[in-house]
Amino acid sequence: MRYCLFIFLLLLSAGVFPQQQKQYAFTHFSTTNGLVSNSVFSVVQDKQGYIWLGTVDGLQRYDGNRFLTFRHSSSNPHSIPDDYITQLTEDKDGNLWLNAGGKTGFFNTKNFTFTAVSIEGENEDDPYNIQFFGAAVNGYIALYAEDKGFFMYDPVSKIFKPQISFKLPDKRHLYEIQSIDNNRSYWMGIYGGLLLFNSATGNLNYRGHNPDNNIFI
Repeated sequence: MRYCLFIFLLLLSAGVFPQQQKQYAFTHFSTTNGLVSNSVFSVVQDKQGYIWLGTVDGLQRYDGNRFLTFRHSSSNPHSIPDDYITQLTEDKDGNLWLNAGGKTGFFNTKNFTFTAVSIEGENEDDPYNIQFFGAAVNGYIALYAEDKGFFMYDPVSKIFKPQISFKLPDKRHLYEIQSIDNNRSYWMGIYGGLLLFNSATGNLNYRGHNPDNNIFI
């Protein structure tokens, strides 16, 4: 797990010099003036302009003036599933997705309720280990479950459905993915380097293992 000390810089004002140069003023936010924790894993600005922060101690929204904090409550089934928020992202419909406490789902930014979304084939008693999720090429959410592969959110059935099945080598952690060639190939940033998945052959290509003889590998 990657930790980072979060230094939140907010643009307050800008002046234009005669040479068209801009001057900026910044404010530093920490636990002394609003943040619930200096350890922040993810930051998203939604379509309404709000800044959302996934921290180790809850979900926060910043509106330019104050922070609003959301935490898990055992008495509220619609609260966020855990205060340890590892990932945030927004889909094309403006839904704020988060991953916390072994659950992935979306947080309604209007009524402040969380809805967990199930993964096809997952057993609730043995949940998948979600390593990464983000916006897919269709604007919805895709996630990678360790040793299972990629799943894509289906807005009709409202569940994650399997897309590509594979296992990363040596249980390495996935940090980023980019699709190329109209989704025929996928470059992935993993712990230890880059990996290429070729959906036409079903092969994983990486240093020391290049069955497709990819020139970049």
